[in-house]
Parts: sequence; C-alpha cells; structure tokens
Amino acid sequence: MSFFGTYSNNNFRIVPSNRETNWGSINEALRFTVYYEGQEITQYETYMGAISLANEPNDNLKLKFISSIYETHEKEYFDILGEYRLDELERDLGSDEYGEVAFNRGVGAFLNHARNRIDATVYNAYHKGKLINYNQTFEWGAKFQHEIINDQITEWNHIDSARFNVPHPQDSIGYTIPSNIPYQYLHLSNSIKATNSIQSSRISGYFQDRVKLSKEKSITITDSSVIDGIQTFTDTSFMGYRFLSFTIGTRAHYWDYNNQLVVSPRISLQLKPAWYKLKKGKVYRENVVFRLATGYYYQPPFYRAIRNFNGDLNPSIRAQKSIHFVLGGDYIFELWDRPFKFGSEIYYKHLSDIIPYKIDNIRVRYYGENNAKGYATGIDLKLNGEFVKGIESYASLSWLKTQEDILNDYYWTYYNSQNEQIINGYTLDNIPVDSTITFPGYIPRPTDQRVSFALFFQDQMPKEWDTEKVKWSTFKVNLNMLFGTRLPYGPPSAERFSDTLRSSFYRRLDIGFSKDIINNQTDKSKFKEKSFLNKINHMWIAFEVFNLLDISNTTNYSWIKDVTGRQYSVPNFLTSRRLNLKLVVQF
Repeated sequence: MSFFGTYSNNNFRIVPSNRETNWGSINEALRFTVYYEGQEITQYETYMGAISLANEPNDNLKLKFISSIYETHEKEYFDILGEYRLDELERDLGSDEYGEVAFNRGVGAFLNHARNRIDATVYNAYHKGKLINYNQTFEWGAKFQHEIINDQITEWNHIDSARFNVPHPQDSIGYTIPSNIPYQYLHLSNSIKATNSIQSSRISGYFQDRVKLSKEKSITITDSSVIDGIQTFTDTSFMGYRFLSFTIGTRAHYWDYNNQLVVSPRISLQLKPAWYKLKKGKVYRENVVFRLATGYYYQPPFYRAIRNFNGDLNPSIRAQKSIHFVLGGDYIFELWDRPFKFGSEIYYKHLSDIIPYKIDNIRVRYYGENNAKGYATGIDLKLNGEFVKGIESYASLSWLKTQEDILNDYYWTYYNSQNEQIINGYTLDNIPVDSTITFPGYIPRPTDQRVSFALFFQDQMPKEWDTEKVKWSTFKVNLNMLFGTRLPYGPPSAERFSDTLRSSFYRRLDIGFSKDIINNQTDKSKFKEKSFLNKINHMWIAFEVFNLLDISNTTNYSWIKDVTGRQYSVPNFLTSRRLNLKLVVQF
C-alpha cells in the first residue's frame, strides 16, 4: 500500500507594459503606440491525494487498486485599460523626417474586464490487472469517475475605436438638464455572463491481449577478407529467430451527462526481423522493430469543450471520433560505444464529430458543437542517445498537416458598380450591386504547424576534474533549442474560415546549469544521524536562462481599425529573456 499527495498554489500578477511597435513595409510603414493601466491576477490552487494497493497472488498475476481525489480552484480577474494611436511614418528616404510620424491613422481605447472562476472536484476509483501466460499477456482495467464542477463567467470587452462602435452613443453636449439626455446604450464588442453547475459520472474500461510469436530461421552471413592479396569469402551459418507480436483490444466509455456509450477497438502489429551482421568476427543481431497500428478512437469531451462562446453548455455534445493508421519503427544501435535509438513514425488520422475551437489572445474558445470533420497527417523523427557518455540527449523533427471542414459555414463577397470587390478601407465605392457566396471547405486547424524541431543537449563536467572542494562531475549544463513554423490566425470574434493569416516563426534557445548537492552517491555519513539532510534522497540547485538570444516571439495579435475601416493586426510578443533559479528537494 502506498499514499501519494500533492498541493500546489500558483499566483500570477501580470501587469502589461506600455509599448511602441513599428511594422509594415517600405510602402506602408506604421507605428502602434499603446498605454496600459490595470492588471491581471490569476490563481491556480490544486489538491490531490491517492491511495494505491498492489497485490500479486502469484508470479503471473498482478492486481492494482487506486483511489484518488482531485480538487482545483481557478480564478481569473482582470481589468485592463488600453489607449492607443495608429500613425503612418514618413517613407521618403530623402526626407529629414524619415521614420518619423507623418500623420495619424486613428486613435482609440479598449477596456477588458473579467471575473471568472471555476471550482472542480473529481473522485476516482480505478482497478487494473495483468495476467502473463508464457507468450501471452492479458491486461484489463476499469475506472469510475465522479465530477462536480461549478463555473462562473463574467467577461466583457469595450472598444472605443474607429468604426467599432457603430452607431456611437449620442453626445451629451448641449444638454444642460441631465434628464433631457437621450437614453444611451453602451456597445460591447464581446460580452459573456454565465453560471454553470454540473455533476456527472463516467465509467470506462479496457482490455487487451498481446501474443508474442517466434519463428526459427536459418541465417547465412558471408564475410570477406584479403589474405596475401587474395580475397576470400567465408560463410557463417546459424539459426536465428524472427519475432512477431500482435495486440488486440478495446476501450469503452460511458458518460451520464450526454448518455453516450462509445467503444473503441484497436489492433497493432510489431515485427522484429531476423537481421544479423558480422562485426569483428562476431555475429550481432540488428535491433530493428517495425510497428503497424490502426484503431477506432473516441475522445469524450471535457468540461470546457461543452461550453460555447456564450458560456452555455451543450448537454447533447458527442465524443470526437477518429480512425488512426500508424506505421513506425525503431532502430537501436551503438555509436562511439554508446547506446542510441532512432524512431520514426508516419500517420494519418481521419477525424469526425470534431468540436472546433478558436485561439483568441492565447485563450482557447470552443464552439461547443460537433459541427466539423477533418484529418491529420504527418511524420515524426526522433534521435536520442548518449552524445556525452552517461547523459542522454535528443533531437526531434516533425512535419504536420491538419485541416477541418466546419459544416454550413460560408461567406458572401460583395461587388460595387465597377465590379470591384468591396473591401473596407481599400475601395471608395462601398455600395454593393452584386454578390457571390463561397463555401470555404477545408481550412487549417489552429494546431497546423507544418514543421517543428527540438534539440535538447546535456553535458557534464568530467570526473578527472574532481577536487576535494568541488565535485565537478555533479555539475551539468543543458542546451534547449526550439523552432516552429507559422500557425494560422485571424480576427477575433470572426468565423474560423477567416483564420487565413500565418504568425511569425517561433524560435527559442534556453541554457541551464545545475549542481547536485545530495544524490545517491553522496556520503551521508558526514551528516548527523538525526539530521534533516539524512532524509533527503536527492537535492539540486539549478539556474536557467530562457530565451537566451532575447528573440521577440509573437504570442497573439491586437486588432484595430483606422478611420477608413481598414483592419490591422498588431503583434504582441512573449516575455523576452527570463532568468529562473530553483531548488529541488526529493525525500
């Protein structure tokens, strides 16, 4: 029997800073200046406790029982006032005022307000078992989960900018008697107010059967050598083995909130061929494994997925479905007398009953409906191993394409009397005389990042540098490099087919230093018997520098309009270089 518990309380106070952003091109250079007041306070408090009981009646049967309670309290409060101006810069290279403000394109202000909180308690009871019989392994599991969720959303945005508030509230100038002022409306660009409470239960289970088969095969390897200028060939014959294993199983899930039962069958094959090689006169087996898997998968919705843009819940929401086809392989080898592993995978996933979502200023907002279909296809490559002896590092490269088709989405395109497409801010004649309807079809999903690369490299001071005062072998340094191509985005509060723009590339380089203070090799006899330090299994201190090169990565975009109605997306940047110092203690 074992017990595990955690407590976490994270408080964040975010204060936006005034900034000035220049962007555009030589033909249209713009400057966006914004002044902020206010702050955002976010709090995450979580509790978790679990009791586990393990029993092994015999060598072939393993049973485990787990019971847990998880509780979370999340608060999101903010009042942020922003006042901005949009200026066009002087573009004449010969002008003394080149790069300075030529004229103003628009001014405005916005106020973002929120008082959001969510409280959730989750009870779990879980059992899983494993039965091993010669070349066959049978596994099963069952889980009961009860959820209590209370959610309160009060959120609104007010924008006072060119062409946003139309019609504008009537001006009070000239009304000396307050009672004579006409009734005025406050036009909010976005307003959500909802209170939701649900109690629901989920029952899920699985079983799978894995069978491993082997087949003896005669192997002959021909080795060549040159003796006295004559090339000779030597055959080495032996009996090898080819291994084949297949796994078949299914998962089931029932949720009483939407009364949906889903069953997900799947099957996978794994082949280890009888490939051998000669090395220095000895026979070695090539450690190569091929995998093929397919199955029907369901993703039951979680709470935020059933809540739409207005904060309302959809009790008829269904689980998202997909059919997976995966082909992959692993190759384990030695390089510089050190172990390495290269893994590759190619996949295609057909998606249906998708719950679409938008990313609005780093927030994920769900449609709350199963109104889309789509697909995802890609390739994953990963190499990990001991580039430095005794320390593992890795490098990965991925390509992904994922798209979706939202049902019944369309838009109109309007034309004026000159047969020009009407675009606010660009066309002078904005009176429509003709129109066409367009169904966008498949559009990129918010996660459609075509190429991503990651590198994590570790090094350790060699033991030969040890001194009596400093154990350099316990000093490590790591380098983390990330790269990602452009993600799709579009105007807020617009339909998903408007997300036709692509953000800038994501680039980041981190460096970290760590020093083991106490580890498994530390001589604890130097500590007093009843010392607190004797109870510590591992303790280390680390210093990290995130975004070492101080690269301005875009996190989201602010959308504004000028006096002509043209829209501009102004990039907002993530935190630049950041320092972090931490002490980790494990008992």
